[in-house]
Amino acid sequence: MTMSRLFYVPVTRVFLALACLLPAHAFAFRLLTAADSPHFFQQELVIPKGDTLYLGPGAVLLFGEDSNLIIEGKFFALGTKSRPVLLAPAKGLENWGKLILRNAGSMGSLRHVRLEGIRMQTLETDLQLQFVEFHRRKRLTLAENTLLFRKGSLWVDQSVICGNGTGEGLIIIKGRGQVKVQNSYFEAVSDAVEFIQVDSGIILGNVILAKNAEDDGIDLNGCLGVQILYNQVVGYPDQGIEIGDDNFGPCHKIICRGNVLRDCKTGMVVKEGSMASLQGNLFLNNEVALHCATLEKGRGPGTAYSRNCWFLGTENEVFRTADEGSIHARWSWIIPAS
Repeated sequence: MTMSRLFYVPVTRVFLALACLLPAHAFAFRLLTAADSPHFFQQELVIPKGDTLYLGPGAVLLFGEDSNLIIEGKFFALGTKSRPVLLAPAKGLENWGKLILRNAGSMGSLRHVRLEGIRMQTLETDLQLQFVEFHRRKRLTLAENTLLFRKGSLWVDQSVICGNGTGEGLIIIKGRGQVKVQNSYFEAVSDAVEFIQVDSGIILGNVILAKNAEDDGIDLNGCLGVQILYNQVVGYPDQGIEIGDDNFGPCHKIICRGNVLRDCKTGMVVKEGSMASLQGNLFLNNEVALHCATLEKGRGPGTAYSRNCWFLGTENEVFRTADEGSIHARWSWIIPAS
């Protein structure tokens, strides 16, 4: 898959010295463009409800340590392929604070944007991300994430999340309306895409590479009717795809079609009373290909229905079941490791 890479705007000492120093509550600066860039924020910037912040092509915003950009109104960052918008820490800093969209009814649209050293959180927001890149160097705990999205509609397309093997990636909790993550690239991120209590979401056509990540590639918890379609998940030391409880309830009516799960400890696990239908997937060079089990006592077994799937080069077990977990395989091809 060909990914469009965004340009990086270097931050030099001269560049920073020429920065526009903006007040924390920049209501008079709702339109920020390349002409006055870079714009430098030492403190928290709040866009109140009813206001709109618009970042035009080539706009550069630099933030001091722990400075947050909080959107309670509307937020548009619309760059172009040759003139992306850049939000980054000031010279000499690895991270700034967070980009937060937090008011019911607020909305955001980001296109051709590069976000350096930032974590993003939303609450009850309608959000669109297209050609957006997240890059960070600072190490995170496993409980910290790059983008935490709660109770809104989300569309992610042709975007990038690159980590350093620590923290988690894109976490979506109780999405309403459309929740779709497609044609995007994830590298060195644990739980690169995690859905929690999401109904009818779609994970489509993504490339997810573990590199030095520690956990799973795709993780579903307490979901209904989610479709996982035509993704490549490679090299995860736990599961490529995990469909199970984790305290949020089992998953039901999950469709997994056309995915490639390669070089993982376990290609896919279905657990804790969850049910998944597998169609036309390729399991390649995993230690265990497909595992259905009860991993937490009292929550019931997992069940998988596999049809027209390929299981190639599995090192140990192609199918593993435990504690009454069940796998129903039809028209599947199994070629053991040589």
